[in-house]
Formats: sequence, C-alpha cells, structure tokens
Amino acid sequence: MVGKRRVQFRFQSKDINKGRIHVFKEGEVQKAKNWVKKWVKENVREHIKIVDPYFGINQLEYISNVPNDCKVLIVTTNSKLNYDDADELERDVKAEWELLGKSTFPRIPLFIVPRQAEGQFHCITIVTDRKSRDIGESLNGLGLKAGKLASPPPEDSRELEMKYVNHMLDHNSWFIKLDTYPLTAYISP
Repeated sequence: MVGKRRVQFRFQSKDINKGRIHVFKEGEVQKAKNWVKKWVKENVREHIKIVDPYFGINQLEYISNVPNDCKVLIVTTNSKLNYDDADELERDVKAEWELLGKSTFPRIPLFIVPRQAEGQFHCITIVTDRKSRDIGESLNGLGLKAGKLASPPPEDSRELEMKYVNHMLDHNSWFIKLDTYPLTAYISP
C-alpha cells in the first residue's frame, strides 16, 4: 500500500486505571524519564525497537539498562543525529555510553533518514518483545510539556510492530517514497 499507514489504538477511560496510560504534567522531566527507564528495564528481554524522529545521543540513557544480549534497533531522522560519517557517529555513541557509566555495550543498528522524512513518522513508539508504548512526544523532550505514555493491548502491540515499526525498516520504501536511502550505522562493542 502506498501512502500513510496508521495503526489505531483502542483506548477507553478504564485504560488509565489499568496502567495502560500514564500522564505527566509540564515540567515533570525527571519523573517522566525515570518512568520510561523503569518501564524499559521491566519489559525488555530479547529486543527493543525505538521509532522516534528526534532521537539523539542523550536518549541512549533510556536503553542503558537493557540486558547485555538484548537486540536494540533505533529508527530516527538526522534532526538530532546529523552525521555523514558512520564512524564519527559510532565514536560519539560510545563516548556517551561511557559517560552513562556502562561497561557493556549492546550492538545498536541506527537507521537514520533525512529530517525531511519526519512526516513518515506517525507515532513515536517503543516496542519490546513483551509490550509497546506510544510515547506521544519524542523521548528527546519527554516531560517538557504535558504528555501521555500509552500502552496498547497486546494484540495491538504486535500489529504496531508488524505494520508500522517493521515498515520503517524497509530501505526500498524510503527510496521509492523519498528518493533516498537511510544512513544505517551498526554500532557494536
């Protein structure tokens, strides 16, 4: 299918009481960051995929506690990761990881598309092997404004991963839609 793909979530007011939606007030940056980091630590075993057009080096803190053998994949734009050279990007990512005080570094494929492609990012999402989260706003600005973190039911989480996240990894669709190929950097220990 050519054009925009949308995955719709089925939320009801009772979802807030079931812990599927968490709301943060403007300025609750640390509270929001801590909540996401805790959620990631509790819900990642085998893999985590992050789709966020404004993901930057500083957002590595969100994955700093994933298991050593966890597969990490990040899809973003060059809005915050504006590199022409994958080696330079790898050096900066590793330096940030060291600043986080982490010795074990996971292998991280970064899939970076031109910022003109921001329109292809319909939702900012974290998908793990267990659950998913609709972040609503970028991890880069989490808590700066009032926002929500929503967790779709399990059947919607798998649909989100298959129809949206995995579609974002298709080099051919980027070439056909935008006449570009993403910079793909494989950052490894």
